Amino acid sequence: MVVSAPLLAGCGAENVQGPSFESRDALLAHAAAHSAPVYTYTRIAYPAATATTAWGINAGGDVVGDYVDPAGVRHGFLLRNGEFTTIDVPNALTSARAISPGGNIVGIYRGASEPAVNAHGFLLSRQGDTTLIAFPGHTNTIPQRILPDGTILGCRHDNDTMGSMRGVAFDRSGPREIAAFASMNNGATPDRRRIVGLWTNGTRGEGYTIDDGVFTSFIVPGSDFTAAWDV
Repeated sequence: MVVSAPLLAGCGAENVQGPSFESRDALLAHAAAHSAPVYTYTRIAYPAATATTAWGINAGGDVVGDYVDPAGVRHGFLLRNGEFTTIDVPNALTSARAISPGGNIVGIYRGASEPAVNAHGFLLSRQGDTTLIAFPGHTNTIPQRILPDGTILGCRHDNDTMGSMRGVAFDRSGPREIAAFASMNNGATPDRRRIVGLWTNGTRGEGYTIDDGVFTSFIVPGSDFTAAWDV
C-alpha cells in the first residue's frame, strides 16, 4: 500500500506533544509525597526520671533503654503497649540495649562499686530468666543487638577500653570476634550475612560492613567520625 506524503506529515517527532515540565514535576512530587513514609515523633520519658534513653526497638514496637532515677541510679526499662517495666540486675546499674522480635532483651550492668569502665552483659528472656554474658578471657562485654535467631552482637574489652575492644558475636557455635582494632558489632540483617559496626582506623573512627565475611570500612565524606549502628 502506498501512503501519500500528507498523511505522514503528522507523525514527525517534532509534532508529538508530551506533558510539560511543570506538569511532570507536579506528578513526580505527588507520587513522592504519597509513597514516602510518614513518621511521628513520640516523647519517651520514664515517670519521675531525670534522664531517659531509648536504645532499641523490635518489629512489634517494644522499646528498651535506660533511665536515671532522682537518686542518680541507672535502671533499664521495657516500654510495651504504653506501659513501663523496670529492668534491674540485682545490686547493679543496668541498661537495656536491644530487644528481639520474640521479646528477649540484652543489655549491660555494672556493680555500684566497680570502676566506670566496667560493663557486663546480660540476657533477659521473655519468660523472665536472666543469663549473664561474658566473652571468655576478658573483663567486659557489651551486647548491642540480639537477632531473631538469638545471635548476640556487641564488643568485649578490658580496663583500657578502646585499646582492647573488639567486635564480637555469640551464636550457637559459641563466642567469636573480629580482628579490627577498637571495633564494635552494632547490628546485622536477620540472616547475619551483613554485619555493621564501628572501629578505629589509626586516628579516626570509621563505620564498617561485613558482607559474607568480607570486611569493608567506610566514612561519610568530610566527616571526622563515622559509625554504623544498625542495618
